[in-house]
Amino acid sequence: MFRENLTRVMREKNLSVKELAYKTGIKYGVLNSYLDSRNSIPSITNGVKIAEALDTSAEYLVKGAPRKKCALCELEHFFNKLQGLSSRKLKILNELVEVLRGDDDF
Repeated sequence: MFRENLTRVMREKNLSVKELAYKTGIKYGVLNSYLDSRNSIPSITNGVKIAEALDTSAEYLVKGAPRKKCALCELEHFFNKLQGLSSRKLKILNELVEVLRGDDDF
């Protein structure tokens, strides 16, 4: 369960094992042991470090319990989706936001 949840969150965040190792201070090989067929479970300390680095809860990583919605996290995820859009598409998106907000000054 831990391995699957960790893999899912890392994929959602587009984070490599190397990047997670840097963010947590946990050795690359140790992190890999949580993700590969050895299916190791981290210590409480490492589990908390990983959860904090991934902006999720240790409970979610271990049990798959629903993650708390975090408005800032949702915005970050949304902004990540915007990367690479053309200026034309960004302008259209901005206009859509203004319409949704009820502002007609665009």
